[in-house]
Amino acid sequence: MTVLREGGHIAEVFDVRAGINPLWAPPWTSVDPSLCDFGDPSPAEAIVGLTTHGEGSLIPYEIVDESMALTLRADLHLAPLHFERRIELRGRAVRIAELVKNLSSSDRPIAWTQHVTLGPPFPEKGSTEFRSSMT
Repeated sequence: MTVLREGGHIAEVFDVRAGINPLWAPPWTSVDPSLCDFGDPSPAEAIVGLTTHGEGSLIPYEIVDESMALTLRADLHLAPLHFERRIELRGRAVRIAELVKNLSSSDRPIAWTQHVTLGPPFPEKGSTEFRSSMT
């Protein structure tokens, strides 16, 4: 696995036996997330200094290596939240557990979005179909 310190991103899950990484790998040289953000934040997010994907996607994470597991930790100061992600390898499987702790003295609404971007050979031009029941 490849995990980025900045933003805590999981960049690669390479299966040595199969010889593939199911995640999309960009054809360009990677840069730290704080050097480029894409899209604009909402007007309300921009007023308080947030970026499109929020501060959690840009700040540096503390990474603790525990043999077959990594623990990533970061304090989000604008939120204010403490975020922790544990990534554990179990054979050919990856287990991810996350914990968020509110550091403020009051209730705090948050938006929490995670997404994966799959790469070849999983999506294949002309044969991959995405079906959805939503309208």
